[in-house]
Amino acid sequence: AESDAKQCIQLDPTFLKGYYRLATAQIGQQQLHKAIATIKQGLNIEPNHPQLMKQLQQVKKMQQAEQQKLKKKQFSASSSHNPSLPPSSAAGGGGGIMDSSVSAELRDLETQFYQLRREIQIVDSNRIMAQRQHKTYQVTQSELEPYYSSNNNKMYRSVGKMFVLSTPSEIQTHLETSMKQEQNKETEYLQKKEYLEKRFQSTQQNIQELTKGVANLQQQ
Repeated sequence: AESDAKQCIQLDPTFLKGYYRLATAQIGQQQLHKAIATIKQGLNIEPNHPQLMKQLQQVKKMQQAEQQKLKKKQFSASSSHNPSLPPSSAAGGGGGIMDSSVSAELRDLETQFYQLRREIQIVDSNRIMAQRQHKTYQVTQSELEPYYSSNNNKMYRSVGKMFVLSTPSEIQTHLETSMKQEQNKETEYLQKKEYLEKRFQSTQQNIQELTKGVANLQQQ
């Protein structure tokens, strides 16, 4: 189910049911942080999507319940180790508080990581679509070029579901404008992709450094 949902999103990054299905599969695997990132990515496309909004609330409740269970386990372990000390002291002079803050920071970074990765996929997909559309206009322009010499030639331009009678010069102007627009889109998407990739790499590095720091503390 997860692989099918991912494939749907790759084929159409605006397919909201794909995000819903992927999040559902991730919830089933107890990957709540990934599920939240997936849902938020879908909400970036349609902020008020009812199914995704409801699913996000459900996952957050599940996440809160897990955090409460974890806190109870930590408290129980600390108390059994030294019942005379308060939870923070039993954890090592404030170590429990530090662990909680580090854990929260790590969760935030992981959410950013998956969200940025999804945004990069969407932006790159849009860039490829703009590139293809630009190429389509170029081919059309090349094929119609022999007919531009005379405004007496009858041509029709599609506007929505209708076809409008236009002169060759109007068609030529329309195609040139459309090509320029798609070229600008492609440039904008490429710049946005580069920006997101830098943020993605920075987030990835922060996760690695934080994880390494936690591992070093545990070894001491």
